[in-house]
Amino acid sequence: MKITLAALLALTLSFATAVEAATVAPSSYNMRNGDLGFWDDSYSGRGNPERGNSRLRRGLGDLTDGIIATENWNVVEGAEGGPYVGWTNRTQRIVFRFDAIHFFRSATFHFDSSGGGSGANAPRRVIINGQRERVIAPGADPFAFTFDLSEVDPTDRLVIRIRRARSSELTFLSEVTFDAYIPPVPIPASGMMLLGAIAGFGLIRRRKRIG
Repeated sequence: MKITLAALLALTLSFATAVEAATVAPSSYNMRNGDLGFWDDSYSGRGNPERGNSRLRRGLGDLTDGIIATENWNVVEGAEGGPYVGWTNRTQRIVFRFDAIHFFRSATFHFDSSGGGSGANAPRRVIINGQRERVIAPGADPFAFTFDLSEVDPTDRLVIRIRRARSSELTFLSEVTFDAYIPPVPIPASGMMLLGAIAGFGLIRRRKRIG
């Protein structure tokens, strides 16, 4: 069977257009617990979720429980905890791990921003796997910030750094979600290698004809 370069490109494009974005859940995340009582109360892994700045590892908790805060921290946080995790650290590092390598599309962070009036403010920027974006809060209410991950290499590990704008205030985060490109029919690794090899041979033959 003869496969032309044009046919191969058409086949590749058909796979590309069939790919859709879907929400993918992490298998765990590591970080330092919140402080001043604003802890990751539901954390399921190692570490003490009721001790400020405790190292939390290999578990899931408030940041992935599906609960997105719609009110400021001083309204929904109480003696028994709440949806937010809050840090006084100038930079907070969180490592999310996934069960498979993904072509990530975006990550969405649900921050509190009370304009500094209640001790909270939006962070200055978010950095993920070396890519950085500035955060601009639309107002004094909780808001969603979406980070474009289309330029990040496929991976099963996202290293996130959240840098606070003002040293006298806290960063409050209630949830993080991730979208990735998911093909409807997974292509085996051997199939991808075959497509790559065919493409390579096609380009070589074309160059020989031109030469």
